[in-house]
Amino acid sequence: MIKFRTSGSEAPKPESIVLMFRDLNRDPSVKYLYSHQDKVLESYEQKYLKSKDLAIELPTGTGKTLIGLLIAEYRRRSLKERIVFLCPTKQLCFQVNEQARRYGIKTALLVGSQKEYDQALFYHYQQGKAIAITTYSGVFNTNPRINDPEVIICDDAHAADNYIADLWTLSITRSAHIDLYTSIERLLQSAIPDYIKHQETTIESSRVDLVSTISSYEFLVQLKDVLAAFSPQNELKYSWSILSSHLEACSIYISSQKIEIRPIIPPTQSHSPFSEAKQRIYMSATLGEDGDLERVFGVKKIERLPIPEEWHKRSTGRRLILFPGQSSNLDEMDTAIEMIGLVDRTLILVPNNKTLQKWKEKLPKSYMTVKSEDIEQNLDRFTKSQDPSVLLLATRYDGIDLPGDDCRFMILDGEPSASGLQELYMRTRLGASAQLCNRIRTRITQAMGRCTRDESDYSVVVILDDKLIKRCCTKTFTQGIHPELQAEITFGLENSTDYETKDFVELCKAFLNRGPEWQEAEQDIRKRRDSLEKVSDSTAESLAKAMYYEIDYMYAAWQGRHEEALRLANKVLEALEGGSDLQPYRAFWYHQAATSAFLAWQHSDNEGFKTTTISLLEKAAASSSYITWLEKLRFQVAGQPDKAVEKSLPLQDWFLGIDKLLEKWGLSGGKFSRKLNEVKVKIESKPFNTFESGLDSLGRMLGANTHQWKDNGAPDGLWIFGDWCAFVFEAKTNGHLD
Repeated sequence: MIKFRTSGSEAPKPESIVLMFRDLNRDPSVKYLYSHQDKVLESYEQKYLKSKDLAIELPTGTGKTLIGLLIAEYRRRSLKERIVFLCPTKQLCFQVNEQARRYGIKTALLVGSQKEYDQALFYHYQQGKAIAITTYSGVFNTNPRINDPEVIICDDAHAADNYIADLWTLSITRSAHIDLYTSIERLLQSAIPDYIKHQETTIESSRVDLVSTISSYEFLVQLKDVLAAFSPQNELKYSWSILSSHLEACSIYISSQKIEIRPIIPPTQSHSPFSEAKQRIYMSATLGEDGDLERVFGVKKIERLPIPEEWHKRSTGRRLILFPGQSSNLDEMDTAIEMIGLVDRTLILVPNNKTLQKWKEKLPKSYMTVKSEDIEQNLDRFTKSQDPSVLLLATRYDGIDLPGDDCRFMILDGEPSASGLQELYMRTRLGASAQLCNRIRTRITQAMGRCTRDESDYSVVVILDDKLIKRCCTKTFTQGIHPELQAEITFGLENSTDYETKDFVELCKAFLNRGPEWQEAEQDIRKRRDSLEKVSDSTAESLAKAMYYEIDYMYAAWQGRHEEALRLANKVLEALEGGSDLQPYRAFWYHQAATSAFLAWQHSDNEGFKTTTISLLEKAAASSSYITWLEKLRFQVAGQPDKAVEKSLPLQDWFLGIDKLLEKWGLSGGKFSRKLNEVKVKIESKPFNTFESGLDSLGRMLGANTHQWKDNGAPDGLWIFGDWCAFVFEAKTNGHLD
């Protein structure tokens, strides 16, 4: 016989979060809260229950997801609120949903197409009977079905930058939108920096530059028409519907493969599902002091719930971090493959599909390769495999939890970096690394913690990428990392020099066996840890101060208040006054201030703003020896001929080209020596195809952007040095190189 449901079936209002946890119908494996979790939950309940924006920091593997879920469940039960728990990817949503099931917490998993949401689960969330678990895009889209959450919990908030900005970013790729890309490139031809125009378009290039709003202003009306014509035909229509009325407030970045149009900071307060929530909680393993979290979410003030004192020095688990690239006369990848023969399962994280493909080709056929699409709902394909397996993932440095025997070995072959052009411009073209330093540290910290998920856990971490090794060798970078990880890095660096492949294998074996020979090393790492401190960057205070004005600037620009934006940009510049580390970022903001002055001039015809624009562009050019088009732009605004601008040598282009090559070859050691010898042999070779390959490598060694034609009768090679000069080669097969 059917029974009517009554209010007696509802869970009683909990007395506290900790007491509620004890009453949950938990899986038997979830026995208790750790003391630090108790402290965080009690502090939240006593001090931060009514905070609008709150960040909670806990090291990787200390149970921050459980804390987030318990806060959500407590508010759902006690305050009857609609709670949404946001994750970066669908795989993480499934992972969190499974964790919630084990904890005895009611959830509504809402991922994929909004039209296909489970109706019953959605209305359970809407009535406050379950916590919605979805991706960031589930809330940050133009028409979200989850449109009125009262509390938003942002898991892995440190990894949310691209997911948040995506709503306000028009990303036009040459491969997917060739007609639109070409139309914009042709329209903005005179505004695009010359060296970008000369880039090879058939290959992926890391070179990116800004197309100034000042130089492109006369084309903005036509640009709107082009975008309006093309956008309805594809997925770009959603972002364009938001940006179309705010194009003056956006920056335009261009590379050989992509055009990105976006505001410098996402205006999240214009998105009501986010702005109208009663509380927004940002869960992160690392919280910097430079205002980066606030910039990512477009929020000026985020309170901090401090990390428990006992975790200031200690972290979770133990890592043996090794750097084979420090030892000469060995192949890093071959050495890593020898090492993974000691374990059943290995995680390999890479930054792009090109490196992923390289590993697929290099790994022995005896290994089963597990890909990202195989683990979307759970990790069983990898963790329950009976055969030697490798989980090979590109751009997935966060959220993969592989505790205990699930995985004891991981390889990082590439520095974690964002895919957006704005960050790439800041880092590689502008040289504003100080502004991004904490963000990069956070990604590296997260990447190294994928296989150490509790205090007793342990794993080997092998670092292969030269750029990543350079960061680990740089004290000013590592001193901003948690003391435990600092100690593991310094220990690993000292134990990765002058070894052969068999020595690295023996080191791993001793570590994994946890025998007496490891215990002395363990004590050494602890001693190092206790003597170290986490030190804030010298630029952190200035960046944090500037952040308040940066966010206000963005909202003023978004609303077309250009005079106010100019005033705020000058406030940013005042906050950024100081040492040379911030000079590239000051150059960026001098240009932003000049842009606001220029737009104020265009909208008011006040000639005073023209004078201000010229003055600010002069200061921008003086602050950056890298961005050569700033001086040219100043003369154009002033109405002086282009010949007044001397053609400068493309020193930064040379540097970037050489630096990119050294990333692949390494700075020293066996790989570097082999590559040099290979080029020498090719240059001295008689066969034309071998010689032309050597000629191409020699050009890249000199910092040139190179090209080889495949057609018969075509020249044998091309070297391009920025927009300064180019060399075309025609070699004779039977000639001699003197």
